[in-house]
Amino acid sequence: MSVIARTADHATHGLAVVERLTPAAAGLATDLAALDGVVGSVVVATCNRVEVLAELGVPDAGKAVDDFLSQRLGPDAADLTRRSDAALTVHLFRLACGLESQVVGEREINGQLRRALSRARRAGTASFGLAHTIEAASRASRRVENETGLAGRGRSIVAVGLDLVGRFVELPGCTVVLVGTGNYAGAVTAALHDRGVARAFVSSASGRAEQFADRHGLTAIADDDLAHHLTEADLLVTCRGFGGPAVPLDAVEAALAQRAAERPLAVLDLAVTHDVDARVADLPGVHVIDLAAIHASVPPADTEQVRLAEQILDEELAAFEADMAIRGIGPDIAALQAWSRGIVDAEIARLGDNPDAEASAIALRRVGASLVHLPTVLLRQAAAEDRASGLLHDLRDLLANGQEA
Repeated sequence: MSVIARTADHATHGLAVVERLTPAAAGLATDLAALDGVVGSVVVATCNRVEVLAELGVPDAGKAVDDFLSQRLGPDAADLTRRSDAALTVHLFRLACGLESQVVGEREINGQLRRALSRARRAGTASFGLAHTIEAASRASRRVENETGLAGRGRSIVAVGLDLVGRFVELPGCTVVLVGTGNYAGAVTAALHDRGVARAFVSSASGRAEQFADRHGLTAIADDDLAHHLTEADLLVTCRGFGGPAVPLDAVEAALAQRAAERPLAVLDLAVTHDVDARVADLPGVHVIDLAAIHASVPPADTEQVRLAEQILDEELAAFEADMAIRGIGPDIAALQAWSRGIVDAEIARLGDNPDAEASAIALRRVGASLVHLPTVLLRQAAAEDRASGLLHDLRDLLANGQEA
């Protein structure tokens, strides 16, 4: 089996490419997993990247994946970064730990990876190899969070965006309208509460506003009430990202007509596909902050904390590789145990109707298990230390000759 990734990200391809690819991410994992030779797929789409992950049952399936992505994603598919196996493992660990993020050390990407895996599991597309790697990367991320100061306050896209908002409005005590109830909206709501906002309303075209509001301590509003509530708002935050403006120009114009001319309105557009009509930025008294503005204002990461994170990453990668090596010799250990059981069963069969047959059979099985135990331990240790190749060669010869005999 082999795992591969096809990736577009903010650093290599730019936000414009990520924006074009994001709408195509919906349903992509299910379609990829249906291809011949593809064992499973997980797709991660965030404001900074699109990660298409697939596990292949046969090497040739990689071409089928690329052909499908060319049809689905268009010309941008040819420029996607390609990774596989060991290189992909390193990439996913670095990604989960926030070391590949625009805001180095941010915690949001680990949650996004885990939610993508959860969606894949619900859809039946999460293969063992992909799930095991993402889970191990997530554990590494938690170590980085707990053992370094890299994921401190200000180390996220939302936090940087709200810092920029603070230049125009006072967040403590302000009124906020939130558009969108997806996974990212939860992080936004937590950050808003942390900044001390007084009132927060939420609107959603999906019909989930009421449920989201109850869960996060907000007030749900209808889509057609957006303009009315904007007349009282100090901040509008959008994170819907469905590929079209969720906040039209006329809604903002109608709200501004009912507000004092000198009262500013800050708009934080966190959608890679832009939720707010671009013309809103030209309205008097409106200050629009989008992802491009956030990326230009990202604070530098602490060098020592990054060094500590890299050290943890190396340790976790080594542990993961050892674990995978041990798992890789599973069939050989199973064959050794089966060979031992075969010999023991043959000896038990020779006991016939001997009155002591039952006790003898128990003793023989214990001896067989004991004889196999030490080679099993040594093989696992050798695999973890990357020196099992010669031992496995000899074991396979032994088992083959034993079967012939």
